[in-house]
Amino acid sequence: MFIVFIVLNLAFFLLIHKLKNLILSKNELKIIVPLYIGTLLILTLPQNSVFKNLYEIYEVKKHNVLKLNNNEIQLISSECTTANTRASKLQVGNQVYQLKRGLNLVFFNNNAHYIENFDTYSSKNDFKELLQRIEYLNSQGYFWAITLHDKLTRHKELVKIGKNLGFKELPYLNGCLSYIAYKTETGIKEIVSPKSASIVITVPQNSKKISSSVLISKNYNSYKSDKSRYIAHAGGKIDEHTYTNSLEAMNLSYAKGYKLFELDIIKTKDGQYVSGHDWESWAKKTEFKGKLPPTHKEYKKYKILGKYTSMDINDINKWFKNHPDAILITDKVNEPLLFANQFIDKKRLIMELFTKEAIEQGLTDSELSVMPSQWIIDTLNKQGVDYLVQRGIKYIAISRNQISHNQQLLLELKQKGIKVYAYHINFKPYATEDYVTKYEIDYIYGIYADKWGFQ
Repeated sequence: MFIVFIVLNLAFFLLIHKLKNLILSKNELKIIVPLYIGTLLILTLPQNSVFKNLYEIYEVKKHNVLKLNNNEIQLISSECTTANTRASKLQVGNQVYQLKRGLNLVFFNNNAHYIENFDTYSSKNDFKELLQRIEYLNSQGYFWAITLHDKLTRHKELVKIGKNLGFKELPYLNGCLSYIAYKTETGIKEIVSPKSASIVITVPQNSKKISSSVLISKNYNSYKSDKSRYIAHAGGKIDEHTYTNSLEAMNLSYAKGYKLFELDIIKTKDGQYVSGHDWESWAKKTEFKGKLPPTHKEYKKYKILGKYTSMDINDINKWFKNHPDAILITDKVNEPLLFANQFIDKKRLIMELFTKEAIEQGLTDSELSVMPSQWIIDTLNKQGVDYLVQRGIKYIAISRNQISHNQQLLLELKQKGIKVYAYHINFKPYATEDYVTKYEIDYIYGIYADKWGFQ
């Protein structure tokens, strides 16, 4: 940059010389005037935040992912038009990650790092969850960094939250642009560019990292072996396959130690209850080419992925008869009395339900346990908590994405003896079953798990 500065100033003095002699051609003007303007911009960089950012971006291009030390991270942010030619990336040491649309957060847990994506373009809730996550990390003094890929959407109601956290640029950004921000000892450093931005950051040696004494639950060791806290999601994972809702998956999960089993329950064309997440995905996994939904007879002819056994209500009842210590949790079906009257043992049945009408209907059967789904959290207030207690509701199912911004409510439900189970585990790369058990399960009771081993 120093050489450029000298060249531009030389051009400036040549211009002055020409003006003194009143000799200045049009071609000379085309060359000298832009150079002169460039000189002024360079001189104003320290005072001009926008151009200062561009200056910093230029300076760090030389660091473009070659070799990093273990305590260094590189952030590359590309907006929607440049993303095709220069992908947004995060490099931690020698590990490189392709980033997803929205803001991507990296933070550290002892010697490990976690990357979390928030689709801040299409989801206001994701944006809010990101800000809440940063608020927590700030409160504990931890180092973090965020990188934007593609684009984001501004939300007026989140501006104040962002400003209170110390962001000066982020609350007002909208659309296609590049953006990087990271925690420093004095606040938050932000870089904004209309095209592409890149920087290499050294993680401060004296920065606090997320330690077991702060974040990992003190009850982690007891949680991980507690069989009442883990529900085998859609029967559980088998051969790296999820959502099979199959006999083989149930058998494998039981052998691992599960006692709680979730099955998605749907109806065939002729009204028979069967296991399956939805008919479209069932048809894809079975290569069924007929009209959906199939008849019960058609359903029984097909294997999931060519080898796993689908289950109708008779198969389900037979399995639970042979496993008397197992409990069924249903999903999808919203007909509590119709299904419960066909199940082998209502006392071992918990039904996730999706409307208040269905919940009230289910509560008319004293042997059946109802589990209100996500909507109850979305609408819950003090009266809602009282309603759950008064009606004797013992279980709730929520998305894991709701935990961070409903912590006080979840703790109140826990105090009232209401068990909250979270789904959407493993939906984000960092949000594994172990992660949620370590860092989030204190706010809830248990999770829907694909492959938990109780060890």
